[in-house]
Amino acid sequence: MIQSKSFTILSTFTPEEFNRFGSFISSPYFNSSSELINFFKLIRKYYPEFHSKSLDFKKIYKKLYPHREYKEGTVRNLLSDLGKLAQKYIGFIKYEESAEFRLNVLKALKEKSLEKLFIKNYKSFYEANEKDPWIELKNLNSYLLKREMISFTQRQATEYKNNFETDNTVDLFVFFLKSISEKVTDLKRLQYRYNTFKGEQLPQKILDSIELKGVIDFLKKNKFKEAEELEIEYKLNSAEKLTGDEFERAISEAYFLIKKYQKRYTRHELYIIYRRITSVIDNNCEFHQKAMLNLLFEIRKDFADKFLNTKWKHRLSASDFKSIIDTALVVKKYDWAKNFLETKGVYLDESIKKDFYYLYMARIYHYLRDFEKSNIELAKSASNHAMIKLDIKILRLLNLYELAFYDSAFSFAGAASQHLKKNKFISEDIKIFNLNFLKIYRLILKAKSGDQISNEVIHNEFEKVKKFTRFAPWIISKLNTL
Repeated sequence: MIQSKSFTILSTFTPEEFNRFGSFISSPYFNSSSELINFFKLIRKYYPEFHSKSLDFKKIYKKLYPHREYKEGTVRNLLSDLGKLAQKYIGFIKYEESAEFRLNVLKALKEKSLEKLFIKNYKSFYEANEKDPWIELKNLNSYLLKREMISFTQRQATEYKNNFETDNTVDLFVFFLKSISEKVTDLKRLQYRYNTFKGEQLPQKILDSIELKGVIDFLKKNKFKEAEELEIEYKLNSAEKLTGDEFERAISEAYFLIKKYQKRYTRHELYIIYRRITSVIDNNCEFHQKAMLNLLFEIRKDFADKFLNTKWKHRLSASDFKSIIDTALVVKKYDWAKNFLETKGVYLDESIKKDFYYLYMARIYHYLRDFEKSNIELAKSASNHAMIKLDIKILRLLNLYELAFYDSAFSFAGAASQHLKKNKFISEDIKIFNLNFLKIYRLILKAKSGDQISNEVIHNEFEKVKKFTRFAPWIISKLNTL
């Protein structure tokens, strides 16, 4: 059977999308080929799998061209054209739903001087931008919409409020500040975790040059609602530069403001701000700061309650899932972690859902010190996913150590290290974290097995890589027992 990318695309369509695609392909504006329309009519009954044994291209060809000899090349061309049209269709749907589409409608109405239609559509689009819970880049969209209104009023020689230009500038500034702040946090995450991007960075330099407190005071004085959003950014940016109690205080204040003003954010914006505050904590919190870790758990728990429900339109990313449940385990909320795994795992991508369940059930048993049950759960996974396989190997090593199977653990650690070095599907940064762990793990095993290696040597080796090692708290706990 001929394999086609067009079927791969079509099989992802919902029934509603697939029916709309039938109308799309029949539109002369998008498709002028009657052969392609007829071809689609003949294959549409095989949706969504397109794997039926009765899908016989020779028979389909015969219906399309009764008096011609079968040519596979013609079928391949039809499938190729169908695939191109399917891509155009999904692009068109996205464009039709986008802020860019709305802006272009306004531009066209402005250029044709259709004043009433422009005003009507502007109000409709602006209201949608303010209220749509899933909209991205709200502040930038607001700036661009207001810019069109300013341009329109100037073109029509009509009046607009004196503060409209200022209002427009505020939207742009908020978008700019959020974008720069997120970039600073991302770079610090890479710097702290992977020892990259050393030295002074441009985004931080830009932030440092802005007298943000003065801007916030001005906006508050002039009653701009955006002042609250900027106040949250100000607290988070300040926290990035603080340590200890001052850091904890700044984060607590930022979280208080997020909860206070959360109704003013779209759902997508709130998702981003939760990701941002947890990233700031991850970048700066040490594993011995119990109060901060408990606050991090409360924030992630709040995140899970808000976004992982039947109204949530997206799959839960593997990184979000890991960060939430890992934090619960660190602060010893084992029952909550188990309940989260069993009730929220449905939001994971289908391809990893089952193996994540086995892996994290194994981790819960490990934290509960039931190492044999942990290994039983690990044995259930048959995942080919590189990161899941790596996590399973590392957790099995922890279990072997706790069960005092030191010889097996040493052998297994050596094999895991060699496999990791050769693995092409895992990034170098992640390799470093895991290889550092394996190195210290094997040194601890040597000491535990009676080899002549001093604790001082192991401690010194660990201090060199402490910031870039997985399961550092576990290593410290074992070093303290040698």
